[in-house]
Amino acid sequence: MAEDRIAYYRAFVDKDPNNTMAWYVLAQEHAKTGAFAEAIAAYRRVIAIDPAYVAAYYHGGLVLQRAGDVAAARDLLTQGLAAARNKGDGKGAGEIQELLLQLG
Repeated sequence: MAEDRIAYYRAFVDKDPNNTMAWYVLAQEHAKTGAFAEAIAAYRRVIAIDPAYVAAYYHGGLVLQRAGDVAAARDLLTQGLAAARNKGDGKGAGEIQELLLQLG
């Protein structure tokens, strides 16, 4: 089932490589299956297309944490905090700050 969703969204981004929502959902699907490297690559693609896509930083940071790369998680989350503040996204900034505090 997850493989079907991944294939669906992979085909979607192949047709429309600048579709941030499709990349984001693809990243989420990869994260659900434990395919952390693929998830991170997709989150980074979202951020490359739209540096203000705050959720990609947050969820990318979570996946990096789950993968055991706390330093990379902190880096990505710090970038996300700046993006959230620049965008005026107080909720996103707060969530990222909370996760950064949990990481230590």
